[in-house]
Amino acid sequence: MRARIRITLPLLLSAALVLSAAPSAVAQDTPGVTLRAGRKIMELGQNVILRGRIDPPAQGETVSIVDDTGHEWATPTTDEEGRFSAKVDPRRTRQFQAIWVAVPSEPVTVKVRPRVRVSLRAVRLFGTARIRGTVAPVQESGRAAVTLRRDGEVAWTRRLDLRKGRFFSTSFEVGKVGRFTATASFTDAAGVRGGDWSETRPTPLPYLSVGARGVFVRLLEQRLCELKYKLLGCDRRFSYDTADGLRAFNKVEGRARLGTVDAGTWAALARANVAKARHRGKGFHIEVDQTRQVILMVKDGKVTHVLHTSTGAGNATRDGTFHVFRKLAGYSPNRLYYPSYFDGLRAFHGWPEVPTYNASHGCARVPMWSATWVYEKADIGTKVIVYH
Repeated sequence: MRARIRITLPLLLSAALVLSAAPSAVAQDTPGVTLRAGRKIMELGQNVILRGRIDPPAQGETVSIVDDTGHEWATPTTDEEGRFSAKVDPRRTRQFQAIWVAVPSEPVTVKVRPRVRVSLRAVRLFGTARIRGTVAPVQESGRAAVTLRRDGEVAWTRRLDLRKGRFFSTSFEVGKVGRFTATASFTDAAGVRGGDWSETRPTPLPYLSVGARGVFVRLLEQRLCELKYKLLGCDRRFSYDTADGLRAFNKVEGRARLGTVDAGTWAALARANVAKARHRGKGFHIEVDQTRQVILMVKDGKVTHVLHTSTGAGNATRDGTFHVFRKLAGYSPNRLYYPSYFDGLRAFHGWPEVPTYNASHGCARVPMWSATWVYEKADIGTKVIVYH
């Protein structure tokens, strides 16, 4: 005879309560923690708020905020809903996690832009300008990208190694007139990019004349020497040889035959090329261009020097090919200074006045400061070619 089990209503209710409570008890036994960042990309030096929540919620629980190296940044406590927050200044791109009762959250990446600073120093025509910059924080590797713009157009781009993980610099020759700007950028190992613009700097174009001094005079004279115009030297003093070099330059370029410098002169100097000889061939010869009123010293077909001159008025200087046949050190009886004769009584010689037009009696006058130099160049037998 089978035993009969009597199931009462209280017994059924108790069983139902046990079954329904079981999943909740399991969930409460599995703690968890979340973490999120108030911003994902930030500037160096800014703070970021990291927020999260523990589950199950509880007040007064301590949560540890650590980075990917294990360094602890903050230990916030939770409120009655299990929420917590902490303010950190990461200084570089990092991953953060929240840890509660040995349980970590999913990692959160906070990206920090490298702070790039770039400056452009004085941009003087025919001088060397320098670009300098820094990257912060100090980097283990990487290269800064630097771009130079002239009047808004890209002139060049360079990639520069960082010195001591922070500094970069480069320089460039200023060969044209314009307004220059430098930009720089750096992308760190995490792929985060920072950048900066320098001030826009125009090339100064000062007015210069005899008596001027300073760096702009030196740059002017260096450019004249590059273009083969004869000067006594390149220094910081605008003297009569500088003015004569400018007169020769303006003659060759078909400009007003002045011995001063203005903005137009600077621009013309930037565009100019070395004058070309009319006659080629091996060896050394001298050309006298009566149209432009300049003397050209030529070696192996290339101009080595250009000098201001004044030839004969009324076609008193004959065109043709001649040779130096006589020389006199010092003054001649008719006061020609260091003459070198190439056509009868016609000679290269120093004279106190050398106007910008043909004004002599047939000779090729040169400034007094250049007379001995021409004398040394014009050896006996040197070919002299005179033309219009």
